[in-house]
Amino acid sequence: MSQITTKQLVGALAEVKRLPHMPEALLKLNKLLSDPAGVHVDRVAQVIMQDVRLTTGLLKAVNSSKYQMGKEITTLPEAIARLGVNDLRVLALAINYSEAFQPDPALDQEVFLQHGLLAAHIGSGLAKTAGLKMNPYYGFMIGLMHEVGQYMLLQSDLVDYKAVLEASHHKLSALVTLENKMLGFSHANIGARLLKTWGFPKDVYMGVLGHHSPHLLETDFQRPAYVGFLAEVGALYVQGRNGLVQSDSEKINATTLRVLERFNLTQDTFLTIIDKAQELVNA
Repeated sequence: MSQITTKQLVGALAEVKRLPHMPEALLKLNKLLSDPAGVHVDRVAQVIMQDVRLTTGLLKAVNSSKYQMGKEITTLPEAIARLGVNDLRVLALAINYSEAFQPDPALDQEVFLQHGLLAAHIGSGLAKTAGLKMNPYYGFMIGLMHEVGQYMLLQSDLVDYKAVLEASHHKLSALVTLENKMLGFSHANIGARLLKTWGFPKDVYMGVLGHHSPHLLETDFQRPAYVGFLAEVGALYVQGRNGLVQSDSEKINATTLRVLERFNLTQDTFLTIIDKAQELVNA
């Protein structure tokens, strides 16, 4: 199988409009809300109003039982003030996520989408713990997007990803090794390249890059990668598969227990985070 670079593959998918769909308004919103100096509510509202579906989704969400405080919210500035920056970013991503991917015969789309959302909420929960402490929104994004590279490889005509999947017998444990052997890179490399191209924070795309091998990254980026690793483990613990490949075991194995211990997390705490994530996905 001839090998190409991750940059070439992302570029080719962009040319034929087969990248996951990320509305321009959402990319602008992510960049705007990443400004450490802050931003005025009216400016945020102007960006959101560029996307009708995003506007409608946020107004519907802010009037749900989670945020409802007796008064119906009917304007975006009110909704933004009620939500706060981090919840706004999480909801904006979640609203878009369910429609970001085109159907593919090789992909169980419902399971794939649920896997991403479950991993996102697990990642957010892990990011709030003392050992893995980081911006919970970053943890959410890492979990949500950690498998986006698999989808992109399915969409590309430049590689025969189905041959890789068949060689791995659709087992996650063999997949990454075979991707590197047959393609020259893994789905984690592709996902990270896309998120970097989209302007996502470095901790996020490095967390996606290293979620199968956090220990290989530079020290500064190992923590986000371990968030990605544990988010995936947690989602597979619940589902056993991600819509494309299967886990070899739905148990919390010795490797995962060592990672939890490294960050002063108990198995019970991890399972509690997973349970809470399930509640949020099913809400």
